[in-house]
Amino acid sequence: MKKWEYFDGNFFADQYNDTLLKYSPWSGHRRFGYDLVSYYEPENVVELGSFYGCSSFAFMQAVKTNHLQTKIYAIDLWEADDEFTMHDYEQDVFGFFMQVYESEFSDITVEIMKMSFDDALRCFDDCSIEILHIDGSHAYEDVRHDFETWLPKLKRDGIILFHDISEQLLYEKTLGSCVFWKELKEEYPYTAEMQQSWGLGILFLSEARYKDFISKVNLNYYLKMSTYDENEAKDRIRIDYFKLLDAGKWIESLKQDKEKADQGNTRLLYEIERIKKSYETTEKEKEKYINELLNTIQNYEKMVKAKEVYVQELVGTIDLFKKENKGIKSAYDKTIVAKDMYIDELGNTISAYEDTFIGKDRYIKELSATIDAYEQTIKTKDIYVDELKNVICEYEETVNGKERYIEELLSTIDSYKKSVNEIKNAYEQTIVGKDEYIEELLSTIDSYKKSVDEIKNAYEQTIVGKDEYIEELEKEK
Repeated sequence: MKKWEYFDGNFFADQYNDTLLKYSPWSGHRRFGYDLVSYYEPENVVELGSFYGCSSFAFMQAVKTNHLQTKIYAIDLWEADDEFTMHDYEQDVFGFFMQVYESEFSDITVEIMKMSFDDALRCFDDCSIEILHIDGSHAYEDVRHDFETWLPKLKRDGIILFHDISEQLLYEKTLGSCVFWKELKEEYPYTAEMQQSWGLGILFLSEARYKDFISKVNLNYYLKMSTYDENEAKDRIRIDYFKLLDAGKWIESLKQDKEKADQGNTRLLYEIERIKKSYETTEKEKEKYINELLNTIQNYEKMVKAKEVYVQELVGTIDLFKKENKGIKSAYDKTIVAKDMYIDELGNTISAYEDTFIGKDRYIKELSATIDAYEQTIKTKDIYVDELKNVICEYEETVNGKERYIEELLSTIDSYKKSVNEIKNAYEQTIVGKDEYIEELLSTIDSYKKSVDEIKNAYEQTIVGKDEYIEELEKEK
């Protein structure tokens, strides 16, 4: 005769969210669900309402661990349809269910049917279901409807599980499922129940199975284990409560930090905008100053060209004076030569007079007259020579004056060139200085952008961490 074994291990699904499953309304029946499937090794188990999967995963683990051929049908809309579960569906319940199933139980036969219970009816033949678990709506009419419509699908020795048959009040009202269970017990004699975890009713359609079950199963064991789990849960809740208080303070601190960060961001953005406008203004002023410098340089270039033309004119004038000076000098030289030739001629004449004694006196008279004429000529020539010398001096003074003027012009040109070079160097230094200032501004802006990104990333990480922690706290609730 087969013995009823009591499960005393860990549930695979808890590693994905133990708080969600351990604190589930069905958590006090997980050991019983595992043992029920392990003992009967049913052909199939049909669940009307799988929700987070607390019961589903217990059934699936029994099939997997014991290498059973049982097929499990999980039927649910995974949508809020009553006041009891409406806030649970704000989370991704179906996503969590699928994650656990695909990670732990994809190697056993499970059919997940995301549809209403009535729509799922047509998928099953009459007298085909061995174990049926009813855990959908808790309203009296809904539970009654589910039982009456699915009863024909049960085998003659089938077993039906009813959750939420406890007399605990929910929102100051007795659950409809509790009322309906009391009516069923009057009509069906083979029932058993457990009051922990909102209660679980067990209805046997077969007397033989019922008697076998009663003789082998100690339901108080599951009550004790549930009490143990509840005490452990209370300690956990107490710890989590103080964590929640700390978290509340931390969240409030985060809010204050967020407000400060927002204020800092506002100031930082304002400063960046101010720097940007200042940079744009500086850039415009720089361009304006560059254009002014370029115009100044163009004006200087025009002045330099004009002065070069004037210098060329002066050089031409000087060349003309030099040419005239050469002509005067040449005429003077020619006059001196003629004078020397005349003197030679006079010497020859004197020699001729000396040779002729008779004509000596006449010669002397002629010579004297000639000498007088010569002296007169010499005086005239000397006056002319002096005049020429004066003209030459005047020319020399004019030339010297022009040379001094040219030197002054050249000095002015050199001074101008020096000024131009100084302006050019100052311009280049100004451009380099402004480029360096622009680079400093760009570096400052990059630094501000980097600071903004760091603040933004830190803020986003803080918000993400806060949201994740709040989600964990909500799930623990």
